[in-house]
Amino acid sequence: MNFISALSNQKGFSIISVLLVGTILSISGMATVTTLLNQQAVQKEVRFKDNVLHIRNSLLSAITSDSSWMMTRAKNAQMKCVSSSQKFCTPGETERLNIALYDAEGTIIYDSAIPSAGYRMDGTRCDTYSSAGDDSCPLHVSLKWRAQCANSTCSSFEDYISIHFVYTPHSKENKFPFNPANYNVVEQSRGQFGGNDSPVLICARKGMIFIGEKNVFNGQTSDGEGCISYAAFLGPRGPQGPTGPTGPMGATGMMGPQGYNGADAYCP
Repeated sequence: MNFISALSNQKGFSIISVLLVGTILSISGMATVTTLLNQQAVQKEVRFKDNVLHIRNSLLSAITSDSSWMMTRAKNAQMKCVSSSQKFCTPGETERLNIALYDAEGTIIYDSAIPSAGYRMDGTRCDTYSSAGDDSCPLHVSLKWRAQCANSTCSSFEDYISIHFVYTPHSKENKFPFNPANYNVVEQSRGQFGGNDSPVLICARKGMIFIGEKNVFNGQTSDGEGCISYAAFLGPRGPQGPTGPTGPMGATGMMGPQGYNGADAYCP
């Protein structure tokens, strides 16, 4: 029995062939597993973003509901403005109050005043949020409020609210591409919340890109809504290229109409 025969089984397949087929099947199996894992990661990301959008919409719904907002005012003691000199009620106030949001029945929707308040990946509330990162409670929302009194006794005032999302997962698998700023609501009066859109959509309608209010990029500053022109992302214009070759001569045109006869010659 020679060396080749020794490496062959009774059906004539060499051990090397068997090993090669096994290796190919193993690689194919690993590729399939990798594809499935990638698909699961994408699905997880899509579900999470959908949950964040649902959270945003539920907060907006409560803020725009008069009955819910009246209950929220009643349950947040510092929201009772009685003087224009009161904290959070002064015109031009720079500080903002983190508020707890309630529904019309007085049930808590979300308490922004609690630093550890947050949401799980599935969109349910949790209370273990940490800026250091926590996979079980990675999303935090800040609901900030201030008022602007119409007079010194604050007999009437206008509410100004902003919504700010923060996403701090711990594990690498949850650190997928997600920009929480796309879901923020810039500070505005409550009366404007009815048709509120995210800053990204606001800028898109203007034919611009959202980068955040008063930010500078390539020498251009974003406007009050955080929008900046697409031109800020364009590089300098390159030099003009050389003139291209002259194209082929076109076909001869149709013969024009016969001209008028000239005047009779006159010889003196």
